Amino acid sequence: MSERISILLVIYNEKDHILFNRALRNTKEELDIHHVLDAQAAFDALNKEVYDCVLVDSTLPDTTVNEFINDLQINIPVIVLTDLSCEDVGIKALREGAQDYLVKNELSGSLIVRSIRYAIERQRMASALYELDLLDEMTGLYNKKGFMLFANQQIKHANRSRKKMCLLVASCDNKHYINDTFGRYVGDGVILEMAEFLEDIFRSSDLICRLGSDEFAALALEVDDECQDKIIERLEAKVEERNEQENSKFQLVLRMGTAVYDPFNQSSIEELLEKAESQKQKSSVV
Repeated sequence: MSERISILLVIYNEKDHILFNRALRNTKEELDIHHVLDAQAAFDALNKEVYDCVLVDSTLPDTTVNEFINDLQINIPVIVLTDLSCEDVGIKALREGAQDYLVKNELSGSLIVRSIRYAIERQRMASALYELDLLDEMTGLYNKKGFMLFANQQIKHANRSRKKMCLLVASCDNKHYINDTFGRYVGDGVILEMAEFLEDIFRSSDLICRLGSDEFAALALEVDDECQDKIIERLEAKVEERNEQENSKFQLVLRMGTAVYDPFNQSSIEELLEKAESQKQKSSVV
């Protein structure tokens, strides 16, 4: 028997509330659903009761959904509910820390419950990873310890499935200049920018990590033979877009390299990292 789930449903629109409540009730799952109309009522409810998950509408009357996520004072999985025309809001919410987003007119009760259970499990896993010291505190990505652990697991999987993987390593070539000229706070902002670039480029199933300081690595799973060029092109496009912004105080220069893991010519993750490092070149867009 599945465990009982306590849900806080934050929806202002009464019609949407009725539809979601009906869909959830029809699943025959053991659910405790508490409904509130806005962010302030949600915070009040979270201060009084313990919930397993928050489902929040992307349109709130008293704040934005991203501000709602940022203002949460507890560690709880959040799922954002969006209209079809507002999927980009859901994607941005994921970057702010939401576990998932769902498009309203594509939902069934079973899909909602499945998303809730996955979100709860991912949140538990993330909390466990922090406790095991496998995540980088600044970016939320894997640290080197976490990356090496899971990359070695993926190598075993690639050997069984006979699927190639592509490793990218990237660092900020002018990080010292940025720190010396604009201060460490701005330098830390560059680290977060780089992390965001990689999260945009790679899939959620891929492994992304901060190796240390301004050094990052990302392992793309099950790729084709053109993966190296595609990854470099996408990252350079991100750098170009960022450097063309009018309010940019400085140009960001990355140094990046790639290497392909071939299950028919096996190597260790350490050897793959060394190969990618040897291929490092400055971003051509400055």
